Amino acid sequence: MAKGYHSRSPEELKEYLESLNKKTKKRNWVQVLILADIVILLFVFYMISKKITPDMEIIFKPSNKIQVNDFESYFIKSNESEKKSVSYFLFITKSVNTPAQFPIKDMKIHFSLNTSQQEICLQKELNFPAKLISHKESFRFSIEVSEILQTESCKKFFEKVEYRSWKNILAEKTLKFYPEIDIVYEKKITKMRVE
Repeated sequence: MAKGYHSRSPEELKEYLESLNKKTKKRNWVQVLILADIVILLFVFYMISKKITPDMEIIFKPSNKIQVNDFESYFIKSNESEKKSVSYFLFITKSVNTPAQFPIKDMKIHFSLNTSQQEICLQKELNFPAKLISHKESFRFSIEVSEILQTESCKKFFEKVEYRSWKNILAEKTLKFYPEIDIVYEKKITKMRVE
């Protein structure tokens, strides 16, 4: 005899099939709820680990791109930064095929570091040796602890925050830093900024 339910009447068969359908619907909802719980738990663990180790994301955000004459440029924080200095790379791309020198004569390049509370922590001129650029070139520069304004908020730029309690893990970091490069050429100022 075959396995399964054998009814004596069509009504009993209909009731049996409806009960099977109800069981699978309940099972589907349970599976969806379990999956949603797992996704929420993974998100919570990710946020906690991000707060515990803020440098977990090694990919740094680049600045906006600007165009000065035939040069397109942007800058980005380097992965090779140390405890008492932070390095950046300024990338220059030549949009026209003919090679040209960068920086151009009479061009000024200024770097500044500002906080989200509008405090200026550093302002300095960057002096790069002129390079002949045919396609793409980079310039490296660093900022040192000694160059930064020694206020409580500015000093935090070099601090590695240690999270030791749940209160600190869940606390929001309100202070942010915005590195900015201004290229001054022919009485025009063009800005690049890492948001």
